[in-house]
Amino acid sequence: MHEVDRARIALGQGLYAHEPGAFTDDSEQVGLLFAAHAAVAMADAEQVAQLTHARDSRDLIVLARAGQHANAEPTDIAELPGT
Repeated sequence: MHEVDRARIALGQGLYAHEPGAFTDDSEQVGLLFAAHAAVAMADAEQVAQLTHARDSRDLIVLARAGQHANAEPTDIAELPGT
């Protein structure tokens, strides 16, 4: 989904007024700009979380393989100096 589409969804779901027509064209543009920045930040945070998960999974795989080669448990390998 494109960031502008995400921004429009966020804007549509997050801004409320007590009266109809409370938002001017300018305030809608400011809200859309804010929502676009928020959508980009959320997408970046999601990517960081995915990359962190991938790195952690890779580290566990390396430990498991090292344990297989050393005939030891991964927790034993993780406790070795330098790991």
